[in-house]
Amino acid sequence: MGHNGPTNTGGNGITTAGDTTPSTVAEDHDAKARLDAVALASHDAIISKDLDGRITSWNPAAELLYGYSAEEVLGRHSSLLVHEDHLASEAELLSRVAGGERVANFRTRRIGKNGAILEVSLSMSPVRDDNGVILGMASASHDVGLALAETYFLELVQTTSYAVLCVDGGGLITLVNDQVQRLFGYTQAELIGQPVEMLIPMPSRAIHPALRHAYFMNPTNRPMRTRTNLACLRKDGTTFAANIGIGSVHIGARVFITATIADVSPEIAVQAALRESEARFRQMADSVDVGFVLRNLDPPDYLYVSPGFVEIYGFDPMHEHETPSSVIRRTHPDDLERVLADYWEYAKEGLPAQVECRIIRADGEMRWVHLTARPVIDTDGMVRRSAGTVEDIADTKLAEAAVRTARELTGANAAKNEFLSRMSHELRTPLNAVLGFAQLLETDELSSGQHDAVQQILNGGRHLLELINDVLDITTIESDQLHISLEPLLISELLTETIDLMTPLAEAADITLEYRAGRDAGWYGVADRRRLRQVILNLLSNAIKYNKGGGRVDVTCRTSGAHLAIVITDTGRGIRAEDLPRLFTPFDRLGAQATSVEGTGVGLALSQRLMSSMGGTLHATSLVDVGSTFTASIPLADHGSAGSWPA
Repeated sequence: MGHNGPTNTGGNGITTAGDTTPSTVAEDHDAKARLDAVALASHDAIISKDLDGRITSWNPAAELLYGYSAEEVLGRHSSLLVHEDHLASEAELLSRVAGGERVANFRTRRIGKNGAILEVSLSMSPVRDDNGVILGMASASHDVGLALAETYFLELVQTTSYAVLCVDGGGLITLVNDQVQRLFGYTQAELIGQPVEMLIPMPSRAIHPALRHAYFMNPTNRPMRTRTNLACLRKDGTTFAANIGIGSVHIGARVFITATIADVSPEIAVQAALRESEARFRQMADSVDVGFVLRNLDPPDYLYVSPGFVEIYGFDPMHEHETPSSVIRRTHPDDLERVLADYWEYAKEGLPAQVECRIIRADGEMRWVHLTARPVIDTDGMVRRSAGTVEDIADTKLAEAAVRTARELTGANAAKNEFLSRMSHELRTPLNAVLGFAQLLETDELSSGQHDAVQQILNGGRHLLELINDVLDITTIESDQLHISLEPLLISELLTETIDLMTPLAEAADITLEYRAGRDAGWYGVADRRRLRQVILNLLSNAIKYNKGGGRVDVTCRTSGAHLAIVITDTGRGIRAEDLPRLFTPFDRLGAQATSVEGTGVGLALSQRLMSSMGGTLHATSLVDVGSTFTASIPLADHGSAGSWPA
């Protein structure tokens, strides 16, 4: 039977047929509103009919089960769906429900749009208005044949190692095997009835419904591919690369998509690692100085030669159609016999070997090299190739020679220090006797000439004793026998004492020596008191001796980070820039030996070594005819906090 009114599609997706009279519309309104809410959320096919059996509403699940769209069935008699063997029982059923009876779980047969016979379980109830008047009937049905088929299908797919799931025409998951739950991290209850797009990450999720709909229009089997760019989304938010096969299954009037899913992330990771490893090897081989070579053993041939190999040997054996033995012929004649016996006899058979030898490059240059050969074992355990390296070891040979020379020099230096130490002690004994007798003579009543002679003896002896002491100090430092006692020192106090000692010398030379303690009055530095005083005395002595008449020597202090610097600046003649590198060389007076200024050329060298032994430094800057500045730096004690140490 046809219907006389238009169809109406509600916003909830429940499609109903319009009635023919206004009174009927008013009566049906409340009942249909209640039905719509139930029908939309149900997975059962929910169909409502009027008392004549005409279909008045049709939910999405009904469309999936029977294959008809709402537009195709609304207003038509429900017998359209009934198998001919059940027409009589259907008429009886409608009559019972129209009389107010409710029928539950009635097994019957239905016919789908494509003619398929469906075994369904049907429940039907009367639809009443608020006054209890029966307006029509509503039925809920589901395919029991489908449930049985799903049971058989699930038993089958549980035996596979792949994840298998089924999706209906609406994109809802209807079946999953245990592998799906393990792979995606969801339980079966969390998956069944949910959109399959929940397993697809963005942005692919947005376009998947359109792809799924297109596949339903033309379902064809698509086997799993060996390579894929598809990605799946787990419950925990992580993704994995998947190899997916797609097929279609017809059960009754319905079509289902089956997806077979395999996680290929490990395989892709291995392939990526292999590609990365190969790229890194080639990058390394192309960028390092070591040469790499891969040889085939039988027949002998080169498979790969790196740029490093070509650079070391000066020729490319692959481009010049050489054989592996041609490389051996580049060996220095004096080393050839040893290389053949110790290296080549093993390498050509694919055995491990290594040797150091000299080679003659194509341009005639000789080089020291280290050759290695290692077997390449194939997957079947056979050795058909050999990998080798060549390394230029000229620098290593030079270093070995330098070490031998250094050892020889170390021995010679130790012998020198021993000699100087012994000689210093031997010289000091008679020198002290000379100075002692000269001092005794000085106390006698002497003539002017005799007094001058004695003074010459004393001055010369004291100068010689100073030189001996300095040489002995340098020897002690170089032999690591110098005893250093580090302690916190109040620098202003040490400088004041030292400058008081040097003031008479400065005044005699017409030099202004000035130090004014300011912020540094409370600064403490870590040093050996006697040795630091020795360094400052030496620097002040030089600043006075090499100054000009009427010149100045200024002493200041400053801090830099965790260090305290003592700065001594003079207005002397200065030092040429080219002479500064020799400033701390023992016995090198930078030409001052030709002047009347006395000195040994040892003081600055000793001072620098003493500063280093105390964990400090000594540096100098100078400008000719302007003057020089010497900076002695030592560690600050407690970052210069005067309150940490007693004054």
